[in-house]
Amino acid sequence: MRSFKSDEANFKSIMDGTAKQRAQTVFNLCRDFALQVSDVLIYN
Repeated sequence: MRSFKSDEANFKSIMDGTAKQRAQTVFNLCRDFALQVSDVLIYN
C-alpha cells in the first residue's frame, strides 16, 4: 500500500502513473490468455 500526499496525487498516479501501467499489463495478460485458450479449444 502506498501513501500519497493528497487525493490529487493519488488520482494522478491512478490515471497516468504506475497504477495505470500495472492495470494495462494485467489487461494485456488476460487478453493474451483468452486468445490462447480460444485457439486451443478450436484445435480440440
